[in-house]
Amino acid sequence: MATKKQRHAIWPWQGGECASEGCRDPIDHVHHEIPWSLGGPTELGVMTGRCAVCHTHVQSREGTIRAVA
Repeated sequence: MATKKQRHAIWPWQGGECASEGCRDPIDHVHHEIPWSLGGPTELGVMTGRCAVCHTHVQSREGTIRAVA
């Protein structure tokens, strides 16, 4: 899980916008590009800020969460 300092560093680094291509929504979540549940490190170089919708989409593609029908 990202620390408060890391979350605050990601916001200006990305201009406050989601890292997903074509999305300009504000950052709501810090995403581990190498899933944290699979041992991904909590380092700025491998984390991105995502809006809530993109974060859920990326996690469901990775299989780290399941969509509820």
